[in-house]
Amino acid sequence: MHACQRPLPCTVLALLLCLALCALPGCASKGGAQGPMPNLTRLAPRHLGEGSCVFVEVRGLNNGANEDLASLVTASLQSERGLVPADSRSEADAVVAIDVKDIYLCDTSGARLSGSQTLGNTLMGTVLGLGVGGIAGGRTGALVGAGAGALLGLGASAFDAKSDNTWAMVADVSIVRRGEEPAPEEHAVTAKGHGMTREESLAALKEQLAQDIVGCVRK
Repeated sequence: MHACQRPLPCTVLALLLCLALCALPGCASKGGAQGPMPNLTRLAPRHLGEGSCVFVEVRGLNNGANEDLASLVTASLQSERGLVPADSRSEADAVVAIDVKDIYLCDTSGARLSGSQTLGNTLMGTVLGLGVGGIAGGRTGALVGAGAGALLGLGASAFDAKSDNTWAMVADVSIVRRGEEPAPEEHAVTAKGHGMTREESLAALKEQLAQDIVGCVRK
């Protein structure tokens, strides 16, 4: 009986190890588009004369958030660059077009984080617990160790969820004078806060994007 049962922990260990490796963030994210790395992109300088009329339009968020971001960028350009708000494209000397593509949780390098990381933590904890338990107490020890390891993995994921979160917002931004063809640039901004949710990050992300747009406008 024991001779038949002893290989089981090793077999399970091998299977769980394969699953854990597949669930690691680096493996899980290879198929997804990462986009520009936040804080590494810069908008090209644009020269707009002081007193020029500017119209700002935003897409990609809900209607209220689109209007808020458009108003924020318009007010910032008016106060910091002396531009005059226009009521429509046709009345504007220049148009700022913002198309928000994505908002996502990321790590410090800008790589997207996903739910697969929780699975990876849990599986790795299970694998380690299974291995240590198997060495210490055979089949029974392996099963107990696997359960304890899984709980530790879930605990690590729960701790991560309450730590500092970094959110990235990626948008196509174009600033064109009358008669020019739009040439959108992909731009990313980030916001960081303790346990910050997506909704809580929006205000900081919009503020940073507005400042980046103002920063690239030259008189």
